[in-house]
Amino acid sequence: MGRIYFKLDARTRRLLEREAKRRYGRSKGFMVKTASEIFLWYIRRLEEQKREARRAERVKRNFEKQIASWRSEQSKAATMLENGITTIYTENVEDFEKIPGIKAVNPFD
Repeated sequence: MGRIYFKLDARTRRLLEREAKRRYGRSKGFMVKTASEIFLWYIRRLEEQKREARRAERVKRNFEKQIASWRSEQSKAATMLENGITTIYTENVEDFEKIPGIKAVNPFD
């Protein structure tokens, strides 16, 4: 079967050269020459991008949950301080320990 040559744009050529350098320790003289090699490289790259996107989405969701929890605890603490309450009984002692004027007690310890 004969080889099929593709004309690659500059960005794709840089990506292929970077991949060659990562794999083979060199980038000069490396040229993907067959359609199947280019196809497989693109498929691997797309899979990597999907994994990175899923990971980024998980990190974002976890961060949003932490922020929502922190805001909730802050609003509780502000309400407590406004009403002269200085002690709270909660399992979530770590978040309340950071707030001056509030004493957090875990009733299950």
